[in-house]
Amino acid sequence: MKRGILASALLVALSAGPAFAQSSIDGTWTGTIQSSQGDYPVVMAFTSDGPALTGTISDFQGGRTEIENGSVRGDTIAFEQTFDPDGDAFSISYVGQLLDGELAMVLEVPEMGERIEFSLRPED
Repeated sequence: MKRGILASALLVALSAGPAFAQSSIDGTWTGTIQSSQGDYPVVMAFTSDGPALTGTISDFQGGRTEIENGSVRGDTIAFEQTFDPDGDAFSISYVGQLLDGELAMVLEVPEMGERIEFSLRPED
């Protein structure tokens, strides 16, 4: 009897882990991207629904754009942003991992050969 209860409790705890990891991604995150062109404040807002991730990201011109192709796997997120400053659109890829309450992010711009690491914190 005790083994059955213990096994059931363990099963519930293990299956809840991914749900807790995904729901902790939800919300608004802020940080600063430091690049060769200067420092840019960034605000990202995420909502996860199973493996799908939706949300918005502030762009470098002060607006907000929808993220594209967003996904969640455990404590890792990935998505893209299309940036079109002068009618010459290009894609920015993002990958982030939740570590100790912060999102450790990497953005890559293949067309420019740029890779930038930065951190985001939950908005207060």
